[in-house]
Amino acid sequence: MTILQPFPTHARLYGVVTTGIYCRPDCPSRPPKPENVRFFASGVEAEAAGLRACKRCRPALHTAEAA
Repeated sequence: MTILQPFPTHARLYGVVTTGIYCRPDCPSRPPKPENVRFFASGVEAEAAGLRACKRCRPALHTAEAA
């Protein structure tokens, strides 16, 4: 996934402001435009910004497993 490289070291997720969705870096969805991407350290942070979890990569499920 070259569009999200380099992925910031503090970030575990990225959000796409135009769709309102946040994903894991390895999500199989189509890469977003770089100008629409924001990086987040957690799902809580992404949801506080008004984004919802992706239904393909399900980052909220993987974040809960890691905790």
